[in-house]
Amino acid sequence: IAVAESLGDNKGIETWYQKYLSLYADNFKLRKEFAQHLAKNKKWKLAAKILEEGFTWTTPSEATLAFLAFCLRKAKLYKDAAIYYRNLLISQPENEEFLCSLAYCLQKMRAVPLAIELLEKGARYLKNKTKPYLMLGKIYLFNNEIEKASDAFYKAHAIDNKDPQPLIALAQLHKKSGSSTLAEQFYEKARQLQSKNRRS
Repeated sequence: IAVAESLGDNKGIETWYQKYLSLYADNFKLRKEFAQHLAKNKKWKLAAKILEEGFTWTTPSEATLAFLAFCLRKAKLYKDAAIYYRNLLISQPENEEFLCSLAYCLQKMRAVPLAIELLEKGARYLKNKTKPYLMLGKIYLFNNEIEKASDAFYKAHAIDNKDPQPLIALAQLHKKSGSSTLAEQFYEKARQLQSKNRRS
């Protein structure tokens, strides 16, 4: 494997990993290394398959389950990913990444009302996290619910006024609403904040 890696031979690397796993199927460390290699090369579906097959011999850690859920999401297997993210979120309700990833999967599954309900509850629970409000606002904006989107973006800005993302989101909202002057004002505020953050 090391020789194939040094030569940049991805096909060779995969062949060797497959051979080793055919002999040592219960070696989960090797299996996870292979999955990480596959994920690095954006072979998400195969990476998820390799990981899940190893659960026959081991009880996976939450970190492994999070990696698997990520691979499934990237492979666009949203229903499967959602199941893992839901369980991870039950275990770690304060994890905004799990919250937003589950909401994203629900949105892709066209369960938008569920995604909105999840984000609204999650944002209130997390209180000081901007990402759930940003995601909620973007869903509302996509649905042309401008007032609700604006409210979500302003809440994100109130939580962290040093983060330019809520300002950019508000600029995009006003641009979509046809208020180009307001949009440019928010873009300018975001640019100033980005410049200030780079200097600090």
